[in-house]
This record gives sequence, structure tokens and C-alpha cells, in this order.
Amino acid sequence: MKKINCLAVLILFLLSGCSPKQQAIPSPTGTQITVPVGLSFPPISTASGLAFTIKQMDALNMTLVRIGSNWAHREPEPGAYYWDPLDERINALHESGASILFTIPASGPDWACGEVSANETCVFQDEAAFRAYVTALMTRYRGKIDKVQFGNEWDNLTWYPGTAEEFVRDTNIVYDIVQQVSPETPVVLGGLTAAYPVYVSVCRNGMSLNFDALDLKDDTDLNARIERTICARDELEARVEYVIENARYDVVDLHLYDTSEYWPLLVDTVRQLTDKPLIVSEFGGPSSAFEKYSQAYHARRLEHYLLTLQSLPIEEAYYFNLVDNPTTYHSRSGLFTVTRRKKDAFNVMQRMLAAEKE
Repeated sequence: MKKINCLAVLILFLLSGCSPKQQAIPSPTGTQITVPVGLSFPPISTASGLAFTIKQMDALNMTLVRIGSNWAHREPEPGAYYWDPLDERINALHESGASILFTIPASGPDWACGEVSANETCVFQDEAAFRAYVTALMTRYRGKIDKVQFGNEWDNLTWYPGTAEEFVRDTNIVYDIVQQVSPETPVVLGGLTAAYPVYVSVCRNGMSLNFDALDLKDDTDLNARIERTICARDELEARVEYVIENARYDVVDLHLYDTSEYWPLLVDTVRQLTDKPLIVSEFGGPSSAFEKYSQAYHARRLEHYLLTLQSLPIEEAYYFNLVDNPTTYHSRSGLFTVTRRKKDAFNVMQRMLAAEKE
């Protein structure tokens, strides 16, 4: 993931972390977290990072992992595929017993892309080439990729610059190819942010927001910012509802960040659109932009995140990040520091996930 400017950081937080009407989640002693939890985009780009990730997944009693690969890296020139680095990652994870959710980003080689967004995503102009790439990908890794999805946070124009119709077109290309090549592999609709349920609850239905559960930085007025950003997006409802209705997929994906007090409402709003199974391919926090940070606060919030997930009608969830990463929005949400020192949050995750085995 690339470094983004301050405005983009603000928008990403508002799209993924703000929600209305708090709901208390109990915190009983010894609660077992039985919903499967894994990692979203952990470090795997180097041999040392890959080994580190596999080791920590084992220590955390995790088998789920979400990874991806930019089409540009796999096919820099038309028809000239380069699979070696991806072979190494997928084979190592598969051999470790991991179940892989593979995200095909809406990013690709220059020769296949139209205008490129600030997050290096684009609308594919060469439909035949995209079909060929997805066919080659799914053929090569059949039996090793357990779930697949196209795109990420497509309701956010900085992550998918095209129209709802263009996103549906490419999602359906992926779906149709998977049905032909690897029909046993579920297709997951690309991750949806919390912007739509916030829009419905706050902007359309007039719910008030309360952020008392968060330790916010001084002079932060999230309500005003939501009004200026999410509520100003007149096209949002139509965009999301068109995709949900017209795309072909087996599972819906929602991203949940920061304000876990509101996650039940967000999930309920999305479930009113579809009866497909729901997963959460990204969850985490605290917000680097708006919440004060300490390891103790992070650990407390993580416990609440996990307890909340346990109460939701979801199939599985993936935590973001394993390691702090200053180039991502949730730059301090890692279970390890940038120097890979274990944080208090790691111990919370390990204790609550291992409770299932005790």
C-alpha cells in the first residue's frame, strides 16, 4: 500500500471508521473467540517477512491470510508472465496450512490501464488481456487460492476510479472465469467500506453520532467532517446498491475499523441489501489520524474489536496490520512495532484466539 496525503487519510478514516448509535458489547471473562480470525496483507514480499508471518500465524492460532498481487508485476509486457515471487509466497503459505483469500487489485500494467488514480488503481481498457490474466492466475493456483476477490474499497473513488458499471463488468469477468477454471473457489465481492451504512444511518436517516468511546485527539470534530465528506456524496447510495444487485459473487466483504461500538449497526445495514454470507477482510485500529495512541489503549480496543466480531453474523475476519507500517493509514495498528518488537496487542490477540483450544 502506498503513502497517501492527509486529505486521503481523513477520507479513509471517515469511510471506514465512523458509525452511528453505540451498542454495548459485553466483556465476559474467558470469552472464546470462535469466529475464525486471520491477517490481512501481512509482510510477505521478502523471504524473511514471509517466514516471520508464517511463524506469527502459528503463534496466534491463525490459518486465514489475505494477500494480493498487482497485475503489473505479473505481466509487465503483454503475454510475458512472471510468476516466481508469487509462486514462492503462495506455495509457502499453502504448505503451512494457510487458507488464502486472494485480492486481485484494480491496478495493472500501463498498457492495460486507463487513467491511474492517486492510489495507483485504474479502469482496465483491455478486457481480453484481463480475462487472459485471471485465467492464467486461477489455473496456476487452483487448489491453493481458497477465495478470490476483485478490487478493494470500490465505493471509494480513490481506490476504484471507474463507474459502478465498470466495476461490475470486471467483477463478473473474475466470477465467470473462476466458475470455468476453479468452480469450487468462492468469489468474494471486493471490500466495502463503512461509508454506505454511515450514509444511510446518518445522512439519510438523521442518526446522531457519539464518539465518547474513543480517546480522540484534541480539536477533532468527526461529525462535521462526516457531514462534509460522506453526506456530500450524492452518488454513494446508487453506486453501492447497483454493484450489490448486479455483480456476481458468493460472499460479501465489509471493512470495519476503529469504532467497534457501531459495527453491529453497520453489518445490519449491509445485510439488508443482500442475503449472501458476510466476511470482514479488514478490521483494526486505532486511527492514527484521530485517536491518541498508547500500547495499553490499543490493547483495550483490540479486545473490544474481537468481542464485537464474536457477536456479529460473519463467517471470518482478517486483522490489519501484523506489523506497524508508516505508509498505511492505520500505521500503528500492528501487533508488532516497525522493528518487530511484540506489542501488548499481540498478547491480547494470542490470549483471545488461543482460548478456543483451552
